[in-house]
Amino acid sequence: MTVYHLDTSLNAISAGVDWSETKERRLPGSGMGKDFWYCTDADRAPLGQLPAEIRNEIDAHWALSFARNDNLPDTFRTLKSAHFTGAPFARLGVCEVFQHFADGNCEIIPIRNFWSLHDNKEVPVPYFVANVFNAAALLDPRLTKTRPVKNPKIGNIRFLPPSLSEKIFVRKDQFSGRHLMRDAETSEWFCDDVFREAIENVTPGTYEFREANLV
Repeated sequence: MTVYHLDTSLNAISAGVDWSETKERRLPGSGMGKDFWYCTDADRAPLGQLPAEIRNEIDAHWALSFARNDNLPDTFRTLKSAHFTGAPFARLGVCEVFQHFADGNCEIIPIRNFWSLHDNKEVPVPYFVANVFNAAALLDPRLTKTRPVKNPKIGNIRFLPPSLSEKIFVRKDQFSGRHLMRDAETSEWFCDDVFREAIENVTPGTYEFREANLV
């Protein structure tokens, strides 16, 4: 069995996504009162089904694309917990591959309001959030070095710095028989060859696969 640390290729992301109450980009420092909401605030959405409050806010707010409408990517998000628990913002076909291999622990949420800042028009292609919460204690804490982050909303959490991404040790007993998993402590993504082949058939070159060490 081969297990990979899964990430999004930087070459596959043409532009980022922001969020706002209108079709205009929120100015820095604005809207910071008690009702302030920012959709990439992963602290409010730990691994698991999204709370109704956040789902309602996704419906009510605008996702703002910086890509050209004639050059839209298959996915907008990197698979990092700093971005909405790492959920890919992707075309439906991509999201369905994630859903298929998530052992029922996934929800696909439509982005109803999607606006192109570049073209000043609505994005013509439907995109979705693939919220995968198929998780287990995958990383071996004795061999894989993580770092703490002080999080005032959900307590102290740990993350895997990019500089240590080549020194990942995964417990194969936790991954056995599964194809797409997330580490419960760091939210990092892992997959096997079965998922790799399936996602490459749908969107070749979009994702990066770094082989992890098995223990």
